[in-house]
Amino acid sequence: MNSILESLELFKAIFENSNDGKVIFDPVDERFLLSNLQFQKMLGYSNDEIKMLSVRDLHPKEDWKWISTKFNKAVDERISLSENIPLLRKDGSVLYADINSYHIVIEKLVLVGVFRDITRRKQLQDNLNKSLKFTQNIIDCSMDMIITADKYGRIDTFNNAAQQVYGYSEEEILGKDINILRDGHQSEINVLNVVKETGSFSGNVIRRRKDGSTFHCALSVAAFLDKSGNFNGGVSTARDITEQVLLQNNLRKSLQFIHNIIDSSMDMIIATDHYGRIIEFNKSAQDTYGYSLEEIIGENVNILSGGKSLLDLVIKKGSFRGEVTRIRKDGSTFPCALSASLMLDENSNIIGTVGISRDVSEQTQLQENLNKLVQYIKGIIDSSMDMIIATDKDGRIAEFNLAAQEKFHYHMDEIIGRSLAVIFSRLENVEDIFYETIRRGKYKAEVLNVCKDGKEFSSSISCAAMLDVNGEDSGIVMIIRDITERKLLEKEQLLLINSLTQSNIRLKESQEQLVQAEKMASLGQLVAGVAHEINTPIGIALTTASSLVTLTNNLQTTIDNKNMKKSEFEQYLKDCVQGNDLILRNLNRTAELIRSFKMVSADQTSQEVRKFNLKLYIDDIIISLRPKLKRTQHFIDLSCIDDIELESNPGAFAQIITNIVMNSLIHGFDEGDNGQIVISCKQVVDVIVLKYSDNGKGIPSEHINKIFDPFFTTKRGAGGTGLGLNIVYNIVNKALKGTIRCESSPGLGTTFIMELPINLNKEITARPYKPKELRDQA
Repeated sequence: MNSILESLELFKAIFENSNDGKVIFDPVDERFLLSNLQFQKMLGYSNDEIKMLSVRDLHPKEDWKWISTKFNKAVDERISLSENIPLLRKDGSVLYADINSYHIVIEKLVLVGVFRDITRRKQLQDNLNKSLKFTQNIIDCSMDMIITADKYGRIDTFNNAAQQVYGYSEEEILGKDINILRDGHQSEINVLNVVKETGSFSGNVIRRRKDGSTFHCALSVAAFLDKSGNFNGGVSTARDITEQVLLQNNLRKSLQFIHNIIDSSMDMIIATDHYGRIIEFNKSAQDTYGYSLEEIIGENVNILSGGKSLLDLVIKKGSFRGEVTRIRKDGSTFPCALSASLMLDENSNIIGTVGISRDVSEQTQLQENLNKLVQYIKGIIDSSMDMIIATDKDGRIAEFNLAAQEKFHYHMDEIIGRSLAVIFSRLENVEDIFYETIRRGKYKAEVLNVCKDGKEFSSSISCAAMLDVNGEDSGIVMIIRDITERKLLEKEQLLLINSLTQSNIRLKESQEQLVQAEKMASLGQLVAGVAHEINTPIGIALTTASSLVTLTNNLQTTIDNKNMKKSEFEQYLKDCVQGNDLILRNLNRTAELIRSFKMVSADQTSQEVRKFNLKLYIDDIIISLRPKLKRTQHFIDLSCIDDIELESNPGAFAQIITNIVMNSLIHGFDEGDNGQIVISCKQVVDVIVLKYSDNGKGIPSEHINKIFDPFFTTKRGAGGTGLGLNIVYNIVNKALKGTIRCESSPGLGTTFIMELPINLNKEITARPYKPKELRDQA
């Protein structure tokens, strides 16, 4: 028992007198049980005040999220040490600590936290990092060549100036032997060996660039030594002095060159002696002030300031930087940004001043214009018919233009600082809009807004995220447009579209009925023509048969009277042979015409796919069209090999040939023309190329793209319906799964080229067709 009490006393003494801040925390009740004096001193709280705090109260609000993760791991014994943790003092200042935590049992399991103040150490580390970065920036920005090498002479630093002078990039030079930069002559000093022996080197050497050229170099080298004083590498600072030698030989030209630079400066450069008399007044100053060099040299510099002198201030402080007002020769004034400093001789005696100044009238005017622009933009925002609303980074309203005030019925004073939720009908809309805009950068949606009086309206919103100068999210800006009326119009438009759709369906049904009527009309014309054609041979056959009956009756009477002559009988036999021949030829012609018509008309009313010989079938179609062609001087020439067998829809072929021939007769030829129609067929792989040409009037260029359109015709009052070629187009593309194109020029006739599959039941291997190849082969 005594040993336990001694241990507790020892723990208490260590706890209270520790140089580190210590606390005992109950992880179950989440409260502090005890803190030592050092912890109280660190945070500025008493022990009783600390007991009233939560863990979260000890840390800055913006850091709590990641600190809480570490704290939970410490409670679960997953980590014991947390480094660089920010703590919030009672006075609001922040310190940094390393926190070591462990569990002990004092009546129950508690967490002991040991806080070591590392604020000073962190400041020193931050300053060290800044110094290292500053040093690296100096090296990179140095106009001198800075090169370091390890103890073996391998280059490990090669700054920008060195890269520019030597012509090597870092990738090319790092790791290479330092002697790659030497000129290579035996008499040249090996600087690396000298530095290894003496620890440093300073002098002029010759160095070689990547392109082989050499230059004079002023070189200063110092050795790196390890803790034991052994050579561990070196650093060199070098400067190309080739130009310096030339400058020394041409000092007078160089001074003139410098003077030219001063005169060419866009800034005003003015120098005075120690009495304030002007000794330098560059071209920019002459142009700005209006004084010539002869007028101003030797004058007191106060002539430019209306007697107000800055000389004493410059002498007292050593320099001056600020904006002043200056007076031109003509008495006008202008604002001027001035930077002035003392000129000292080698003994630090004041020999005068030099000032560089710039006319900032334009800059001042730009600032005024910027202010006007801000007001102009503000005016645009307030005059916008759209509602423009901006928020801060927490989603509170920061801008609410006049259109928004009028629409939502909120005054500016009522709405600024309030959440976006007050103007949206549903809370989820606000969260979607704000957070999606922040995440994406832009966001568009259609939502439901609510006015101050509770009235709702539909709107389209377009949002964009706003960033501050550090690129952090600073809120969003949204443009809201009331689309209630548009929504109503969209509903009306939808109803109209449905009405138009129904009208279109009825129109298509009417069109199909007209197309079917056109097909039947075409068949009717064919029937009428064939009927007229059949009348002639049948009439001749009847007349001949009637004559033979009369001759036979006369012969019978002669025989009955027994006065028949041999010559009369012979004449009767001759007349019978001639009459029978005439009857037979005309009946055969009628039979052929009926057979062709029957086949073509049957196919036109059937959609059956069957095998047929292409040439023979086209011959039948031409025969069926003979009545139409008989009354004209036109001629049809068919060029097709005999053995092309198609498995297709013959009725579709009949309709195509019939409609195209009728199109030529109606539109291609005038009455009395001696027209020629050529139909040629050629097989290419599994495709038939059917070319139809006439030598008629041709088609004008403005009509060529319309000829397959339904109801397009140039013979509206002369029997044209505008459906003939539309039927052909639909049959070729749909019924026969082919393609059709038309080539025509006025006065040069018309050509239709169709590419049709040989077997309608098989897939075509060359789909889509290749018009140019097929056209060339046809």
